[in-house]
Amino acid sequence: MIGRPAAAALAMILASPASHAWESSAKWAGHVVGYRVNPTNNDVKSADALAAVRLGADAWTKQTKAAFRFRFDGTSTATTQGLDGKNLVLFRNQAGSSNTVRASTYTWKLLGTILETDIVFWDKTMSFVTGSMPCNNQIYIENTGIHEFGHALGLDHTDVSTATMWGHSKVCSKSRLKLDPDDIAGVEALYPCSSSSQCDDDDPCTKDTCDSKKKCQRKAIAGCCATSADCDDGDPCTKDTCSGATCKNTPISGCCTKNADCDDGDPCTKDTCSGATCKNTPISGCTSSDTGGSGVPDTGAPDPDAGAAGPDEGAPGPDAGTSSPDTSGSDGAPGGSADASSSGSSGGCTVGSGRGGCPGSALLLLCLGLCWRRRSRSVYRGDAEE
Repeated sequence: MIGRPAAAALAMILASPASHAWESSAKWAGHVVGYRVNPTNNDVKSADALAAVRLGADAWTKQTKAAFRFRFDGTSTATTQGLDGKNLVLFRNQAGSSNTVRASTYTWKLLGTILETDIVFWDKTMSFVTGSMPCNNQIYIENTGIHEFGHALGLDHTDVSTATMWGHSKVCSKSRLKLDPDDIAGVEALYPCSSSSQCDDDDPCTKDTCDSKKKCQRKAIAGCCATSADCDDGDPCTKDTCSGATCKNTPISGCCTKNADCDDGDPCTKDTCSGATCKNTPISGCTSSDTGGSGVPDTGAPDPDAGAAGPDEGAPGPDAGTSSPDTSGSDGAPGGSADASSSGSSGGCTVGSGRGGCPGSALLLLCLGLCWRRRSRSVYRGDAEE
């Protein structure tokens, strides 16, 4: 049985609000803190080390609603930490306070206000890797960096084992890269906002405001970009660029994704797409006339109008006078005399038998033709040739 004093104490515990696990002994007076990095180290490329360090710093703004951000001010060649008015991150070819210490954060404070902070990665006893590099009993720079930047902004170690600010982490672990609710609660409590300007994350593609709960709201602006990488549309046939915080996806001339993109309209080329580039290869023996056209094929038949004679424009007109008599008989009947039975001025040709006449009606057409030729060569008067 619980006594009345014990019961009263238990009731007080249950009624009290839940306490947070995160701890802090100081904070920055402002909302933006600059830092520099000397990325020279024994293990990875300087560019990779720099990218990993910056990822750890940026997480405290990108993953929270705190009115705070670390501002990257460039690289440095400095190799020592100290109270010199500069916040520095560096790799030192020395061991830490023990062979298991991966990094240390040095903080100078005055009456609860942070004045300066330096972070040192101990590169002699530790082997570091970054990003997607394979890990063999090594330490990811970004996984340690995000923890150390938590100290740099004012958070101490927490007793929440899933938190980034938990004081222990296994080798090859990336578990700290996603902030725990305990981490988020701590930084948001240390750095509430009172105006939208305090929420500026230096990202042109977010609209930054301070809400009624003194938390920053950062909403992405559709179609906005900070770098050309933000504009990648997945199309190999566009050049993707960022200009004035706006994406431009410009088609690349001659680029293709399939053979149909390469059709040049010529039936005598084989159109293919290879390596996003069109190839229009001539087809051997092919000509445009082989594939069709509007011309009429030559069948070898003669043109029906090509050899037809026009009307006889050389025939003499009506007899306007007398002509010299033809005594050679070259155009008349045998013997040189005209047919005495013919009459009229039609040309001296009659149908029937006799000298100068046509032999029968079956040859009517032939006779008419001959008579026409004779008329065109001689002029007749009556039935006698003069």
